[in-house]
Amino acid sequence: MFSKFMDSLLYLKREFDISFSVIAAIKTIVIFLIGYSAQKLYDGAHKTIFNYFKSKGIRKRLRKQEQTFRHNLNILPLGSGSPYDNKKGIYVALSNKSLYVGFPSDLLGELKESFNKEDISDEFVLYSDSSFDNGNSFSDLALSTGIPDLPELIAKHRNIVARHFIEKTNGCHFNKEKLGVYRIRTHSRHGENELPTVNMELFQTDYFTHKVFRSIYKELMADGHAIADVDTEEELNKYNAFTTSFGVNCLMILNHGAGVKEYILTKRSRNATEVQSRDQYNISMLEGLTITDKNSSDRIDLSKCVERGFCEELGIENIYIYDSTIKFYDVFLEKNHFELGITCAVETSRLSFEELLQKAEFAKDRTLEISDILRIDNDRREVEAFIHANEFKQQAQFTLQRLVAREDL
Repeated sequence: MFSKFMDSLLYLKREFDISFSVIAAIKTIVIFLIGYSAQKLYDGAHKTIFNYFKSKGIRKRLRKQEQTFRHNLNILPLGSGSPYDNKKGIYVALSNKSLYVGFPSDLLGELKESFNKEDISDEFVLYSDSSFDNGNSFSDLALSTGIPDLPELIAKHRNIVARHFIEKTNGCHFNKEKLGVYRIRTHSRHGENELPTVNMELFQTDYFTHKVFRSIYKELMADGHAIADVDTEEELNKYNAFTTSFGVNCLMILNHGAGVKEYILTKRSRNATEVQSRDQYNISMLEGLTITDKNSSDRIDLSKCVERGFCEELGIENIYIYDSTIKFYDVFLEKNHFELGITCAVETSRLSFEELLQKAEFAKDRTLEISDILRIDNDRREVEAFIHANEFKQQAQFTLQRLVAREDL
């Protein structure tokens, strides 16, 4: 290649009588190559150094937030990715464990009357008592949790919650299948760079069981039980009978280019299943993981939960046609209700706010979950001012502040 270039130079010199020497040409080439290499080296070093300090700054900002979240929001951060590798960083397996608290047989007649029909299987799936050991006494849970009167508490609160379903109060309108977390590990690493990994083993349960254990937790928390002071992963796994849900907390980011972004927030409907969160602000979408959230390999997939949530709550049937990316970041325990969750950012560059509003009008669960949709600019001061001026779900505030901390604002 070099010889051809030199032949071309000699041809120009001969044909057009251009006066320059071969040595001068070589010098010019060498100087150019040195300058080009130096510039590339500088650009590479500058990018590496910039990314290093930016990443270090983000990690420092996130660590600083953690104590605030523990005290102000009663949220325990468990693990963090930047983001997690969707294929190798998040491993979700469905175990052979299940946990069901059966609806009281003496109240079944009243339950059917409340639905005004004999066959209620579409609205209320019925299960019999069944614990992790496949027994029906729940004595295994009393032993594993160290709560000796847990079977008695289950009997007490199943009747309390059953009454809520009969009267359609406290967000109890239906009973469907859910997934709980049997065991979680967030301190594993994978690959040469030792990137963080989340490992979760799930168990099958239902919404009625979920509400029963939430009701029990509320009583234990009021009595000052140690479960309310869980501070480590090991302690959390001890009380796995209470982790009957896993929520995917998604913030939609509309990227309009040139650094202009908007965050999409929602306001909870007065019909929302969680009574305490009604009329509070939420992130774009919050969805609980279910047995239907499987990929083409028949494995539980958090991304499938995101896709379903955006379809059911915001009317977006295919999020990917808008050049969207889905990234998962922070695993946490919300201790007011003892609920596990993960933060998620869904960034799209081909969806306008107006089109989003149009689609959301026809969403399946819009009236049940969302009363309003709004946007705020990606300005940290504006975000913090909005948070301080309004009432948020704890998980929503945590998600918003964690994701904003990662943005280059």
